[in-house]
Amino acid sequence: MLSSIQPKLCLGFLFIASPLFSFIIHQTFIEESLLLFHKSDYTLTIESQSRIEETQTLKGIRVKQNAFIPKAENKEPKFAYVFLLAGVYPETLFTNGGFYGILAANEFFKQVVNSTADVVAMIRIHKDSQATSFAPEQEDIFKRVGIKLEYIPKPAVDNFFTAMFDKFRMLSLTEYDRVMFLDSDIQPLCNLDYIFAESMGENATLEPNVIRAGKIEAVNGGLFMLEPNKDDADRAFKYINERYKYGLNWNTTIGWQEIQAPDHWEALKLKNVMNWGFNGGDADQGFLFYWTKYIKRSVSILFPNKIEHWRCAEEVKQGTPLDWNSKCHFEEGKERLYGNDPWIDKQFIHYVSDMKPWFMSSTEYIQEVPTDSNVYGEDAKVFDYRKSCKKKMIGIQESRQLWFQLLSMASRRAQMNINFTSIFPLKYQELGRWATKKKKSESEAHYHEGWVRFNIDKPNRL
Repeated sequence: MLSSIQPKLCLGFLFIASPLFSFIIHQTFIEESLLLFHKSDYTLTIESQSRIEETQTLKGIRVKQNAFIPKAENKEPKFAYVFLLAGVYPETLFTNGGFYGILAANEFFKQVVNSTADVVAMIRIHKDSQATSFAPEQEDIFKRVGIKLEYIPKPAVDNFFTAMFDKFRMLSLTEYDRVMFLDSDIQPLCNLDYIFAESMGENATLEPNVIRAGKIEAVNGGLFMLEPNKDDADRAFKYINERYKYGLNWNTTIGWQEIQAPDHWEALKLKNVMNWGFNGGDADQGFLFYWTKYIKRSVSILFPNKIEHWRCAEEVKQGTPLDWNSKCHFEEGKERLYGNDPWIDKQFIHYVSDMKPWFMSSTEYIQEVPTDSNVYGEDAKVFDYRKSCKKKMIGIQESRQLWFQLLSMASRRAQMNINFTSIFPLKYQELGRWATKKKKSESEAHYHEGWVRFNIDKPNRL
């Protein structure tokens, strides 16, 4: 029981889809413009230079230029997509599927949709490795394709459990206004920069923290956005280290904090749940929900047909403990993200279990790709990502073809000369309970080792 650190719930505002407030996202496919938002009687254009241009009026109120630039600092906001590569040995980097997943996702963001956000890879070298970083020639690969490296400390126990908590080290990336975490087995199908932009400034549609509801979980930790802050980074690992003390004695009722009616959480297939027994509730997914809703008290939760917004006034956020308070209402009138379908999950593919592309034979998917990196034009005979951005789901086979094509492009830009037929399919690697084809009991034991062997005197803190 984490009784010493239990802030309580604040009220939220649930915004249900309504045709009155709906507007449609149109992707534009020219370098000078990322997104075009249409809404009843006005239009906003978010350009690659990260600014909002005034175009018309809405009920006599003019839309401000630079509306999502922070008031405290009159500067262009900076954003980053963040990946984690944990438990890696430099000498076996080229047999690590996550490495190739990051390269493919970066290629899509940088070369296909011209994202203005940085791509950062947080690297956790395996605790048993003598190395503390990649070799210079390996770092050059990341540098050539524009991926920034951030090395994070080695853990006392190197497994899936401790790796999942290391996602939250991105809170220390304070050079950015927003950071979005993506698992390395996620392949984006659209430019996601608009999520960053929609959380900035006085006219923000989203909170600074954005999470996605899971099928039967309060949250899915594969993709989420946070607002970096060094104090928050230290604070987050204070809670995480406190969690380690309880080891295997995880009480699904108390969890990170006991949830009491009328408070509850929802998933895609569950309603009115008040426990922490969901998958990952004892690890990253539970902490993500706890951190954004109960600690930060500022989060937008995406569902297929609605968005939950939770926000408290700043003076209320400072209160300890925090009870139900009228100052925690989310103000009326916030617009939806995209019409009747705010489900970001249609804009990326998350390869689960053994469905990951790197476990496939490349001969089934790889084909010759033109040397010109701009191969996604109107007449390109390769994957047309615009189809997915129009909310049409693509098949697993087609997405894998895209993945190998992107990796082929990255290979040339990074001067890697990947021999696809000899490298793929990769062998399964031990990462955690769902990463291999081991018996569940064996994999569970390795997962829980993070609790049993973790030395609390040497906490895994920033």
